[in-house]
Amino acid sequence: MTGALPLLEVGALRHARALPAEGEVLVREGDLVAPDDVVAETEFLPASPYFVDLRSLLRLREWDREAGPGFVLKRPGDRVEKGEVVARRRAGLFGEAVEAESPVAGTVEWVSTARGEMMIREDARSAEEVIAVNVARRLGVWPASVPGYLQVREGQEVRAGGLLAALPSGLGIEAVYAPVAGRVERVDPGTGIVYIVRPSRVRRLQAAYGGRVVAVEPGRSLTIETDGLRVWGAFGAGRLTWGPLVAASPDAAVAGGEEPEPGWRGAVVFVPGFADAALLRRARASGARAVVSGSASASALAALWGRPPARAGDAVEPAVVLLEGFGGGAADPRVAEALTRAAGALATVDPTTQVRAGSRRPEVVVPWRPAGLDPLWARPASGEPGEEVYIVRGPHRGRRGRVLERLARSEFPSGVRAAAVRVRLLPDTGALGRPDSSPPAAGRGADADPAFAGEATVALDNAVRRVAGP
Repeated sequence: MTGALPLLEVGALRHARALPAEGEVLVREGDLVAPDDVVAETEFLPASPYFVDLRSLLRLREWDREAGPGFVLKRPGDRVEKGEVVARRRAGLFGEAVEAESPVAGTVEWVSTARGEMMIREDARSAEEVIAVNVARRLGVWPASVPGYLQVREGQEVRAGGLLAALPSGLGIEAVYAPVAGRVERVDPGTGIVYIVRPSRVRRLQAAYGGRVVAVEPGRSLTIETDGLRVWGAFGAGRLTWGPLVAASPDAAVAGGEEPEPGWRGAVVFVPGFADAALLRRARASGARAVVSGSASASALAALWGRPPARAGDAVEPAVVLLEGFGGGAADPRVAEALTRAAGALATVDPTTQVRAGSRRPEVVVPWRPAGLDPLWARPASGEPGEEVYIVRGPHRGRRGRVLERLARSEFPSGVRAAAVRVRLLPDTGALGRPDSSPPAAGRGADADPAFAGEATVALDNAVRRVAGP
């Protein structure tokens, strides 16, 4: 690793809370708030699918199943702006371009090249409440005659892609479809336009963190300051949540089986060591809001959630934060002691993990700060004999060790030669539900087991030291 990363922060911690659209902030600077407090609200149009009839926009009587796929310029997942060309064909003797433009800004959700249809998930921030569909122009009829072709009436609910009007012709049926879901508010016989009103929702924003409001942007956002501690993790999944912090005991982790634990309902359960599959299932059965642990196995989380951790996102329960990542590593003893001592306080867990541009790490925030608690940072190891290091990559990932000697260059099984250190691995004897109660993971061998305290050669770049302060 390069540079320094915070693992434990102590002091005045700030958190921004923002509305998805313009609204009203209900608190003022200086107000004290609790996580459950509603601090802002807005009425907004949720992101919804927008139906695009490519056949009609390209002025085709019938969709050409053979040539049609070549007209479509966008694919599912593509980002489009309002007015951007999404399909194009050539027509006439001179090859005039006939184009279909996106009526909204959003993301292409699906495309039917067999029927000439596209669904775009519209951005909530740019969504319009009233949609005007010019049926007269789309059917090529006089505005006053539109009511005779309508398949809906004023006040009727329609779905995106539902039939609004139909005109029999010599080549079949010329149809107009509703671009969005909503209610037919009005039919204007003077213009032949059908107005559809989309349903809005009220979004109430909770504080999520306990503390004092220190800044307000009217109508948009606020900042909350918490005097306490923040622990950063390596991986997380699930929704932002909060609850009383409960430290799991060795009995609960090892001997408790999978029976629900009444004290875990609505709580943030902290497991200093390895959270095994049984403990994770027990947390879910008990109604825990989140599990914060030193580590867990990816296969156990996949079984718990029904999907791989890499695709878990925010739609899984309970939320999980792994402080040391996957494997068998226990939480840093200083972090474990701080969270154990904070048991009973109201903890907020933000599992958001983003590894690409604008990276984010999951966090646990507790509005509690004992005297003498120092911050903790991870810095690159120096490789000096006697230095205690944490191994962050490779077969010993998540293990602690003490440097015996620094090696100039060593060749690893991958064929890579790099500066290395020889370390004595320290046993993770304090891990709850540690994985040494089950066979070692395939391919790792006994030396990767948390109870093993032998020696290992580790690339220097794969080791970090943890120090107080940056």
